Amino acid sequence: PIVATTAYAAKDEVETIRVGFFHFDGYHDISDQGVRSGYGYQFLRLLSRYTNLNFEYVGYDKSWDEMQKMLENGEIDMVTSMHYTADRAQRFGFSTYIGFSNTIMTVRNDNTTIKSENYADFDGMKVGFLENSSRNEKFRTYAEDHDFQYKPVYFEDQEEMTDALKNGEVDAIVTSNLRKLSQERIIEEFDTSKFYAVVKKENEELLSKINYGISQMDIYEGDWRSKLHYNNYDVE
Repeated sequence: PIVATTAYAAKDEVETIRVGFFHFDGYHDISDQGVRSGYGYQFLRLLSRYTNLNFEYVGYDKSWDEMQKMLENGEIDMVTSMHYTADRAQRFGFSTYIGFSNTIMTVRNDNTTIKSENYADFDGMKVGFLENSSRNEKFRTYAEDHDFQYKPVYFEDQEEMTDALKNGEVDAIVTSNLRKLSQERIIEEFDTSKFYAVVKKENEELLSKINYGISQMDIYEGDWRSKLHYNNYDVE
């Protein structure tokens, strides 16, 4: 586990930041006892050691799409897992990158009819997507490149989508490898890309503080991105 024994932030007044903390298994979790965990949470804990930022966690019951709207509306100050697109860059300020993720397509463990890289099996699949996810367009391009057709079904939140997979309402779902899997297997994994902490476009002061903290983490914490991924995804 990552342990920072020294706080390198200057002794200025602590600023409380409202950060979007939507439920995403492995990235944002809260136990029945109220204990937070996950890649995003551990990133924020590290960041607080190298800045004067304190975090108020908001929106565990909200969807990813709702988080973006809350950030635009000023209901929160920051979210920590956004991928870059030109459209988003018009609305949000992006930090130094805070990790890498891949797009994955998963099916139920008991689905033996769809095999990895057998694109004839993929043809005509009913595939679940999160609304307004940057991965949706990437998957459309991926399907075109591999010459298969699919029927998209859109969901407001992750839980609704994974329930649809478990219940057989869709054949597969497209998500991120930052999500812990439950009774699923990966049949495709592609498109490694960076993800970022983001703030409202005009909030340059907060973005500067975040980037300063990340720069200090790079100096004092070694390869903290790989360590966070190992802590949350590679250990059973």
